[in-house]
Amino acid sequence: MKFNFTDSKIRALEVKAKRYSVMDCKEDGLELFVHPKGTKTFCLYKRVNGTPTHKKLGNFEDITVAQAREIANNLKNAMYENVYINNKDKLSKITLNDAFATYMNSKISLGQKTIDEYNRLWNSKIKNQLGNMRILNVNVEVLEEYRNKNANTPYQTNRCLGLIKAIYNYLINKKSYNISNPANGVEAFKETPCIRALDSEEIGRVINTISRLLLVKFNLSYYAILCLLLIPVRKSALLSMRWQDIQVAKKTWIVPQTKNKKNLLVNLPNAVIPILQKLKEEAKAQQIDSEYVFYSKESQSGHLIDVKKSWATIKREANLEGRVRLHDFRHTFATMMAELTGNSYKIKIALGHNSLKSSEIYVNLVKEHISDNVNDTVDKMLEKVSAKNIEKGNIIKQDVKDMLITGAKHRVKLELPTLEDGKKEISKLWLQKNNN
Repeated sequence: MKFNFTDSKIRALEVKAKRYSVMDCKEDGLELFVHPKGTKTFCLYKRVNGTPTHKKLGNFEDITVAQAREIANNLKNAMYENVYINNKDKLSKITLNDAFATYMNSKISLGQKTIDEYNRLWNSKIKNQLGNMRILNVNVEVLEEYRNKNANTPYQTNRCLGLIKAIYNYLINKKSYNISNPANGVEAFKETPCIRALDSEEIGRVINTISRLLLVKFNLSYYAILCLLLIPVRKSALLSMRWQDIQVAKKTWIVPQTKNKKNLLVNLPNAVIPILQKLKEEAKAQQIDSEYVFYSKESQSGHLIDVKKSWATIKREANLEGRVRLHDFRHTFATMMAELTGNSYKIKIALGHNSLKSSEIYVNLVKEHISDNVNDTVDKMLEKVSAKNIEKGNIIKQDVKDMLITGAKHRVKLELPTLEDGKKEISKLWLQKNNN
């Protein structure tokens, strides 16, 4: 367990029958042990020669969180200065593989997906080519030769060079070694973003296909894909969606700890609300007691991990041409929102990007406007959608939200806004605008 240490949060920690520990988000390696008798002890967690060690710093209440962080930081600096700085004998023996292992051991805050990706890149692209080289022997010329040798995979090669650069920065910034970073002088390949946005016609085919498949059989993966189309979040975030993070009345969803290591407030479009209500009713009818919206009895996590097979079926049935990924739904949303608003700032907030500094200051100020743009964007995405009644064999003109929740085993009738309600609302807004 890991969180931002504060006095109040530490006091609130539960005392259990067995000792356990928690980690601080702010100070790398700062650990707190909670003992069965109620004592809470600060420690510094480090690996020494590959062996985990815990250096006691003091008991909570005897020292504050701020003091514990300062002691931990000073102790780490002392360890680096006493053992590593200008130690040429040690420097001459360390390879890139050794440096990578040290780097990964230090990154306790990384998510499992990132760890797996780093290990995959290293083992497949770096380990055999550069891994056995001494860190003092790696220079700009060596890395440029490596780059040119792997020019056929420019995207992955750039990621590898970035990882090597991060490893050297770690060694330098942590004062491990008095060396320069050879990756700083290596020019990366130019990358053209791979953006595939679906048009309204393709979106219509996708949704009509999902609706037709759900008439045959209830499938949670199809609903997950439908929600991915309508909510601009990453697949991993949606599949791990929890009921406790959703506020239906406010039409909001808090996504905890996104890729940017922050909680993300998502404005749920109107079209998604009846879908979530149906899924909750379905889970209740099947006596599924799970905290997850897209639950799974097979996975260790308790929720769906991937929907590749279902997406392959939908792509085939919807006749989507070319390479279309589920992640392209985010590109689609962003593209259509750009057409409607022309406001990149709102798009970055709606999609949870972190490229604008201090953007969190303005999130609350623009939340209502973003909510409106989210619904406008979804409405544009759905403009080409039609529903087909399989049993009667004819095309039915109906509200798109009715079509979205069409599925097998109907157990709940949902009251949804009518077209007439929408016309009244538009008239009301038009009058207000003209009066102003």
